[in-house]
Amino acid sequence: MQDAHAPLFRSPVPSQPGARRPLYGSPAMTVRFVTRHPGAIEWAARQGLQVDRRLAHLDPTAIQPGDVVIGILPVNLAAEVCARGGRYFNLSIDLPESARGLELSADDLDAFGARLEEFALQAIPVAPICCGWVFVCGVGEQWQWRNRKTQTFPPVSYTHLTLPTNREV
Repeated sequence: MQDAHAPLFRSPVPSQPGARRPLYGSPAMTVRFVTRHPGAIEWAARQGLQVDRRLAHLDPTAIQPGDVVIGILPVNLAAEVCARGGRYFNLSIDLPESARGLELSADDLDAFGARLEEFALQAIPVAPICCGWVFVCGVGEQWQWRNRKTQTFPPVSYTHLTLPTNREV
């Protein structure tokens, strides 16, 4: 297990082909651990994770290229970290439904397979999407549905507009 985690901590990185990048690359970067949970803080200490700042809330505007952010962030914040040149490591766990909403200890995190996984996220600028159809701006700035693959508008059924309802019969 130590070999699997070695690239994530301030220790020599194995020179094996396919080895993951080290968590710590430059002495000028800042490593932030974003959590308000004592169990996560204790788990990180047990793992030997060295951080420069522990925060309850992340201000993504403070991220500089090369900085590292560790935590469980909403995807939009994690994407902003990446867009600013930072690296995002998610504290991933295999949490059973029965443990949701509970404050987890470091032992609980170990039992649920806690691990750091790096994600590179990017926000994709598109209109709101629903079930393969996308809103596009049409004449007069009104949004309309359009199929994402065929760029056609959805078929319209007038049947539901012309048949009487039960109350009208």
